[in-house]
Amino acid sequence: MSNFYTSDTHFDHLNIIRYAKRPFNGIEEMNRILIERWNAVVGPDDDVWHGGDFAMGNQQDAIRRIVPRLNGRIHLIFGNHDKRSVIVDSGLFASTQTEAEFV
Repeated sequence: MSNFYTSDTHFDHLNIIRYAKRPFNGIEEMNRILIERWNAVVGPDDDVWHGGDFAMGNQQDAIRRIVPRLNGRIHLIFGNHDKRSVIVDSGLFASTQTEAEFV
Protein backbone atom coordinates (compact mmCIF):
# COMPACT_ATOMS: atom_id res chain seq x y z
CA MET A 1 0.00 0.00 0.00
CA SER A 2 1.27 3.45 -0.96
CA ASN A 3 0.13 7.02 -0.39
CA PHE A 4 -0.25 9.41 -3.31
CA TYR A 5 -0.98 13.14 -3.26
CA THR A 6 -2.66 15.18 -5.97
CA SER A 7 -5.08 18.06 -6.47
CA ASP A 8 -6.91 20.14 -9.04
CA THR A 9 -7.83 17.36 -11.42
CA HIS A 10 -10.84 19.44 -12.54
CA PHE A 11 -12.59 16.51 -14.21
CA ASP A 12 -15.33 17.75 -16.60
CA HIS A 13 -13.93 21.32 -16.59
CA LEU A 14 -13.74 22.45 -20.21
CA ASN A 15 -12.22 25.87 -19.48
CA ILE A 16 -9.32 24.43 -17.45
CA ILE A 17 -7.92 23.08 -20.71
CA ARG A 18 -7.42 26.63 -21.94
CA TYR A 19 -6.63 28.28 -18.58
CA ALA A 20 -3.99 25.72 -17.58
CA LYS A 21 -2.87 25.01 -21.14
CA ARG A 22 -3.66 21.32 -20.76
CA PRO A 23 -2.85 19.42 -23.97
CA PHE A 24 -6.33 18.02 -24.65
CA ASN A 25 -8.95 18.58 -27.35
CA GLY A 26 -11.94 18.34 -24.99
CA ILE A 27 -13.18 17.11 -21.64
CA GLU A 28 -13.79 13.55 -22.81
CA GLU A 29 -10.17 13.19 -23.88
CA MET A 30 -8.91 14.94 -20.75
CA ASN A 31 -10.99 12.76 -18.41
CA ARG A 32 -9.96 9.58 -20.21
CA ILE A 33 -6.25 10.35 -20.14
CA LEU A 34 -6.29 11.56 -16.52
CA ILE A 35 -8.02 8.31 -15.50
CA GLU A 36 -5.58 6.18 -17.53
CA ARG A 37 -2.55 7.92 -16.02
CA TRP A 38 -3.98 7.76 -12.49
CA ASN A 39 -4.64 4.02 -12.80
CA ALA A 40 -1.20 3.36 -14.31
CA VAL A 41 0.35 4.56 -11.04
CA VAL A 42 -2.25 4.00 -8.30
CA GLY A 43 -3.23 0.48 -7.30
CA PRO A 44 -6.53 -0.67 -5.75
CA ASP A 45 -5.03 -0.84 -2.24
CA ASP A 46 -3.36 2.58 -2.35
CA ASP A 47 -4.55 5.76 -0.65
CA VAL A 48 -4.85 8.95 -2.67
CA TRP A 49 -5.02 12.26 -0.85
CA HIS A 50 -6.70 14.75 -3.18
CA GLY A 51 -6.21 18.41 -2.28
CA GLY A 52 -9.43 19.65 -3.81
CA ASP A 53 -11.11 20.80 -7.00
CA PHE A 54 -11.86 17.25 -8.03
CA ALA A 55 -14.49 18.04 -10.68
CA MET A 56 -16.42 20.94 -12.15
CA GLY A 57 -19.80 21.42 -13.79
CA ASN A 58 -22.40 18.87 -12.70
CA GLN A 59 -20.26 17.46 -9.91
CA GLN A 60 -22.83 14.86 -8.90
CA ASP A 61 -22.75 13.33 -12.37
CA ALA A 62 -18.96 13.63 -12.70
CA ILE A 63 -18.34 11.99 -9.32
CA ARG A 64 -20.68 9.09 -10.09
CA ARG A 65 -19.03 8.52 -13.48
CA ILE A 66 -15.39 9.05 -12.58
CA VAL A 67 -14.67 7.95 -9.00
CA PRO A 68 -15.61 4.28 -9.59
CA ARG A 69 -13.14 4.20 -12.50
CA LEU A 70 -10.20 5.39 -10.36
CA ASN A 71 -7.95 3.01 -8.45
CA GLY A 72 -7.31 3.52 -4.77
CA ARG A 73 -9.14 4.92 -1.79
CA ILE A 74 -9.62 8.64 -2.39
CA HIS A 75 -9.48 11.00 0.59
CA LEU A 76 -10.74 14.42 -0.50
CA ILE A 77 -9.71 17.66 1.15
CA PHE A 78 -12.31 20.15 -0.06
CA GLY A 79 -11.19 22.77 -2.54
CA ASN A 80 -12.90 26.07 -3.26
CA HIS A 81 -14.82 24.60 -6.21
CA ASP A 82 -15.94 21.37 -4.51
CA LYS A 83 -19.63 21.17 -3.58
CA ARG A 84 -19.36 19.59 -0.15
CA SER A 85 -22.90 18.23 0.15
CA VAL A 86 -22.70 16.57 -3.28
CA ILE A 87 -19.35 14.98 -2.47
CA VAL A 88 -20.33 13.74 0.98
CA ASP A 89 -23.72 12.47 -0.23
CA SER A 90 -22.05 10.47 -3.01
CA GLY A 91 -20.48 8.12 -0.46
CA LEU A 92 -17.73 7.37 -2.99
CA PHE A 93 -14.80 8.95 -1.16
CA ALA A 94 -12.93 7.09 1.59
CA SER A 95 -12.96 10.30 3.63
CA THR A 96 -13.64 14.00 3.26
CA GLN A 97 -12.29 16.88 5.28
CA THR A 98 -11.82 20.63 5.17
CA GLU A 99 -8.11 20.45 5.95
CA ALA A 100 -5.35 17.94 6.57
CA GLU A 101 -1.85 18.02 7.95
CA PHE A 102 0.86 15.81 6.52
CA VAL A 103 4.12 15.32 8.40
